Amino acid sequence: MNLCHSLIIEEKNGKKQYSGSSADEECIMEFCVSCGVFYEGIDENKTMTVVNTLNNRTYKFRVVSVREYNSELGKMSILVEDLQDNAFKMYTKGASNKIFNSLRAD
Repeated sequence: MNLCHSLIIEEKNGKKQYSGSSADEECIMEFCVSCGVFYEGIDENKTMTVVNTLNNRTYKFRVVSVREYNSELGKMSILVEDLQDNAFKMYTKGASNKIFNSLRAD
């Protein structure tokens, strides 16, 4: 949830604020923050950093590909390499009926 977005981090009064193209994205990120999980940003090597304050761990993910939100498809996806275990993972968000319709039974 913390990786599949198009948010920009802004510093205001010493506090991080997330600005995005939709209120939904901002709301999801604020929920993550309230749970102690912070998106720290993305660097020049396309590495995203997420900090979990509940277990004091920092997680890094390399962005492989992004499919921006498309109203026709009704979803957005990101493919990342989890640098903790080098596994590739895809995260998708959007309209549940659109996501379910794109799944295969096998």
